[in-house]
Amino acid sequence: MKIVLLILVLIMFGCDKTEKLSDEELKEYLYFFHEVNTSNDRDKIISGIEYIDSLIENGMEKDIHSLYYNKAQLLYKLGDYKDAIETLKKDKAQELNLAALYIILDDEKEAKDVLDILYQRYKTYLKKERDKEKRNDIVQMLAYISILSDKNIDEIWENLIKEGILSRQEQERMSIYIPAREELLKGIWGNEVGLPSPR
Repeated sequence: MKIVLLILVLIMFGCDKTEKLSDEELKEYLYFFHEVNTSNDRDKIISGIEYIDSLIENGMEKDIHSLYYNKAQLLYKLGDYKDAIETLKKDKAQELNLAALYIILDDEKEAKDVLDILYQRYKTYLKKERDKEKRNDIVQMLAYISILSDKNIDEIWENLIKEGILSRQEQERMSIYIPAREELLKGIWGNEVGLPSPR
């Protein structure tokens, strides 16, 4: 289960590489981030944020797609929620993470606004996409959006089927993972969810 969630998180949040970054460099970054993110040493976390800032300044967010998300995670650990939110807003690919953070911070209205936009965007993607694998990925994202929106997933599928965006046979064939809301939030923001952050 932990492996599935790790793969899910890596896929979901863009920890992929382009031809500019070697596999070894990516492994080094992921190891570095894991070390910093699992630390409770404030100075180490601040140094990690500074290092990520330097990577962003050097344009590495094109190669390590999770840099803004990783920086926001460290800011969250420090209890700097405002800067974590502002960091996520800089990268459109981090909107699901932004919505999840709003939920954790009990700002359901902001979360709903972001999730409504995401739902419409991914519904449009699904209308246009014909590749089965890509459609499966889009439906998985729609499932996450629905879970965070606290909507009934079966009603979402029914609406997509009624609108002709998804066929019943396609929906039945799709292999998607549907976690509980709290499990999804923990998958995005870690075990600190619901606990006071270190200050």
